[in-house]
Amino acid sequence: MTSPKRRLSSLYALCLLLLLCTACDSNRVYETNQPLDGEVWPIQKTVRFSVNISDTVSSHALLFNVRNSGRYAYSNLYTYLTTEYPDNRIELDTLEFVLAAPDGKWLGSGLGDIYDNQILFARNVRFPVPGEYTFEFVQGMRVDQLTHLLDVGLRIEREE
Repeated sequence: MTSPKRRLSSLYALCLLLLLCTACDSNRVYETNQPLDGEVWPIQKTVRFSVNISDTVSSHALLFNVRNSGRYAYSNLYTYLTTEYPDNRIELDTLEFVLAAPDGKWLGSGLGDIYDNQILFARNVRFPVPGEYTFEFVQGMRVDQLTHLLDVGLRIEREE
């Protein structure tokens, strides 16, 4: 049985660790990841992120988060991005995310057979009007069932 003093010390250490982890990410405006059922991204599935933006002055970076298994069959991932602005303006874009080096080695950080990537796809973005922005991603790999992807996400951070 541990003493109350030892438990209190452990609690303080845990709180300090949590504080350090959150303080290091002060530029994050938004970050959410969505799991893909059964490690499959069907071609008809839209992954949607709705973000309320109030800062129209700062520059932002947009990053795509993706987690894949080592059994993913491709070295890249094409997506179609639809961005809807609060004023109902819509922008379309095609993005390619490179997940493996030319020699086949997976990029990003890995643990076992799982690889995490956070890939910058837009820099110096200034949101022109405050309000809710919707970002919709659809996989564009020309296969009905894109397998061995665990989750995808969006991160928006303030640039300095």
